[in-house]
Amino acid sequence: MSQTDKLKKPAKRQRREAAIAAKREARQREQAARRRSALLTYGGLAVGAALVVAVVVIVNLRGRSGLVEIDAPTLSARAAQGAPAGAPGAGAPTPGEVDAAAGAEASPRGVVKRYPSQGVAHIRLGDSHPPYNSNPPTSGWHTPETAPWGAHRREIPDQVIVHNLEHGGIWISYRDPSNTELVDRLETLAGRYRSKVIVTPRPQNDAPIAVAAWTRLMKLDEYDEDKIVRFIEAYRNRGPEQVPD
Repeated sequence: MSQTDKLKKPAKRQRREAAIAAKREARQREQAARRRSALLTYGGLAVGAALVVAVVVIVNLRGRSGLVEIDAPTLSARAAQGAPAGAPGAGAPTPGEVDAAAGAEASPRGVVKRYPSQGVAHIRLGDSHPPYNSNPPTSGWHTPETAPWGAHRREIPDQVIVHNLEHGGIWISYRDPSNTELVDRLETLAGRYRSKVIVTPRPQNDAPIAVAAWTRLMKLDEYDEDKIVRFIEAYRNRGPEQVPD
């Protein structure tokens, strides 16, 4: 073998090894590119899924009416089922529970609170019964009679109007009868509806305006026609007892 042939062999081997190394590097670059692409794809899917979840949560929170709904702070389950506040026995609400629930009642304004149903038991006007779980009440003990729909300038017992709520009615109550401008606006709004809306004074309210349906309650510090109308459209005719208009 000549000296030239001896020199050629290492050169061929080096070129072959260099080609193998180049192919290996190219495969590694391709694999890295695939991994980056997969990460971008899965990352995009994860972001998309998170956005979908966020939209679903927002839609569920606001509901079809656009009003925000939250679960109201309540007393113990025993109280919700009818045990008087402070009654003896397991599950009776403590004074602290009563104070906490009462304090939470005051806020937030303009938000619809969901209350547990306290049932549909009939009582006679003047009969004692466990405390309602909201102010004004949105379910529970009521008389067999209902109040006429429309605007009233006199107070009507809670036990009567709760029956109106059971029929799918909306109860708009105001705390200060001397606020004639507010009273006129509420009565005018109620006049748009042939039935299933009732307006009354109720000095026991802890807000200037309360809008109630069965297990739903919204409190307002001032007249907000848009929110009141949306509440009526969302909850009117949604009581547990279906009664034609």
